[in-house]
Amino acid sequence: MGNGFDKLLELVPEQDRAKKKAEVQQSLNRSKSKEAAQQQAQPAPKYKSEFHNPYNFIPAISRDGVTGELGDRRPTTHSQYSDDHWSGSLSIKLTTQTPLLIPDAAKAHAVPETKDHQSFPVRTVNGKAYLSPTSIKGMLRSAYEAVTNSRMGVLEEHGDRLAYRMPANTENVKAGRVEVDAERKKIAFHLLERARLKRYTNARNYDRGEQGLKEQNIYQYWPSHKDAVWVRTERSQNRYEDDLVTDVIKRDSDDPPKGGGWLKGWAYITGANIDKKKYERVFVEPKKPQQYKLSPEHARNWTQLIQNYKTEHTEDIKKRKKDYVDQNPDAEKWNDFLRFRQGESEEIACLKAFLGSEPGKTAWSQQIYERENEILKDGDLCYALLNSESKSNPIDCLIPVMISRQVFERPPKALIPKGTEIASKLQDLSPADRVFGWVNQNGNGSHKGQLRIHSVNSDRSDAIHFFTDENSQEPGLALNILGQPKPSQTRFYTSSIDGKPLHRQAKSDGYSTQHQLKGRKVYPHHQKQPSWQQAHEKQPYSRPKRVGEKLRDSQNRSIKGWVKPETQFTFQIDVTNLSSVELGALIWLLELEDNHYHRLGGGKPFGFGSARLEITSTALCQGSHWRDYYQDLGAAQPEAGDIATLKETFRQALEDAYDHTNAEGKTDADRILKSFKQMAKGFNDGLPIHYPRLASKTSKVYEWFVENEGKHGKKLALGELWNEPGLPYKPS
Repeated sequence: MGNGFDKLLELVPEQDRAKKKAEVQQSLNRSKSKEAAQQQAQPAPKYKSEFHNPYNFIPAISRDGVTGELGDRRPTTHSQYSDDHWSGSLSIKLTTQTPLLIPDAAKAHAVPETKDHQSFPVRTVNGKAYLSPTSIKGMLRSAYEAVTNSRMGVLEEHGDRLAYRMPANTENVKAGRVEVDAERKKIAFHLLERARLKRYTNARNYDRGEQGLKEQNIYQYWPSHKDAVWVRTERSQNRYEDDLVTDVIKRDSDDPPKGGGWLKGWAYITGANIDKKKYERVFVEPKKPQQYKLSPEHARNWTQLIQNYKTEHTEDIKKRKKDYVDQNPDAEKWNDFLRFRQGESEEIACLKAFLGSEPGKTAWSQQIYERENEILKDGDLCYALLNSESKSNPIDCLIPVMISRQVFERPPKALIPKGTEIASKLQDLSPADRVFGWVNQNGNGSHKGQLRIHSVNSDRSDAIHFFTDENSQEPGLALNILGQPKPSQTRFYTSSIDGKPLHRQAKSDGYSTQHQLKGRKVYPHHQKQPSWQQAHEKQPYSRPKRVGEKLRDSQNRSIKGWVKPETQFTFQIDVTNLSSVELGALIWLLELEDNHYHRLGGGKPFGFGSARLEITSTALCQGSHWRDYYQDLGAAQPEAGDIATLKETFRQALEDAYDHTNAEGKTDADRILKSFKQMAKGFNDGLPIHYPRLASKTSKVYEWFVENEGKHGKKLALGELWNEPGLPYKPS
């Protein structure tokens, strides 16, 4: 907007200029976003839809330039009724469509003869199921945030960049050694060549045959990680293989040993971290040394990458010894391994042990658990990913292993649509903050909200279906394993600025400036429901019995009962000084169409917690009417406001604020409401809903993602909720 626009703005009444300028700026921003999105959007490959993912996202749209009641402002006072704002109460009936899980965490108990497995009774008061007002309020707040496109009430930090697994293409990956001066002002990377070092066999023991090879004295010296060595090598007949080390001696000086053929190098030992691994490496100094300067950015990226490794595996490290070693009956073999590790603690030895070929059971690379690796130090051995297009410095980044993780361009927090981040001051409260309350996360300040939920009751005495006596030590029903959030799977968590799925895009582009987070995570209703009358291991919510797997462990939980379908609860909502738009949005949520449900309680990915809300009565009036009523104590209570009109006021305000149209002709307002309705109704196609897996029901979730990203993978992304076609069992 330049001088020409400023002159046109002079024709607008002065009191309206700020609003008009914001509207024009918002339109320009949307045009730029649309242009960028159209450049990125790629159609999905053809495939057969066979299941739906249990979660999806309601779009979060940039709120930049949004004004009026859907914009930000200070909340209305609690001290008196405002003339043109609504106050009063609504009576609500909640009916469960699917079983409701409301576990009592305070009464949970550990199940004997299991590792960290707990059983939860239903939360009750005086023998009846207790549904807390805070649970209902939390459900409504999440829904209200979504349909009003408010600021996030809760937002995980994710201020650090996440990492993704690099493709198995090692052409541009080179070995080297870090050199740092005493004052840490100069950091350089010295390129080295690699040679194979025999270390393991196919033995199925903890050390993967390492001790046996060492005892055969195949080398004069058996090096540890970063040891300075002299090596002799022989050329491999396979030109794609590194030269093979034929002998090793410890290097105490720069004078080569007698006999000739010795090369200066450093041992690079990462452990038996891959099934069928037989070799470690020695990084050998080349005939023509090459050295490149490293920037502070290189050092920061390294630190973030190593911290990401540690964060991803924090819980795995804690439970590795308990889950694998403590349950292993072969104490003699384990003690032999500890002696071979020469006095290392049992916890560290456990991390270095080869416990099996499955992911998580192989030995772990030392960069995952050794804290000192977070900071680049003089003498560190690692790899560099080279950028052949760079003329000045070809080093793109440093990585700890040849096929490594690599950090994304930006952290998830940087991809939050503008204006949806948590409010930091009172004058920036969005509709959900004003109605449901707000607490400053970074200082003083709070607002208790304009809404209160109370008097939650259920008259049904037989509302709970028990699997076992709530006071017994019997565990009850073993639930299936709930998937953990995997934000590093960017195809499921990010989209183009215009909301398009990122089909076929390079995985490395996931968290980049051209993309944004998909929105607010929700769990669509399951139209195709299992039998809730007879719970058994063949139901999708029950953990199946598999050979070699325990039914109850640290990965899942057991429940002693659930609240039955068709159970009714009643409660009251009191509101104070809501605008017509704020109240209209609340009523829109409380008066959904038939067969549309809110989601409440635990186990939502398995279909639990679908509940229908209905308004049974209202007493809602504007402040001016309440004032007249109280001034004349003999007057009849004023008539309640028209619900249909209030709902339409909200819908029209949303359409006016979010009228940007995408390539399919859908406005942002359409996408928000259609996505919410899709979540509430579920999918009409009859496809099952479960976490991604291959065709076999025993396959693991990660196997689907590996195949999707593989050489022949379709690189499928999670579709937009309002138009989500489903996913295939074979994504390649």
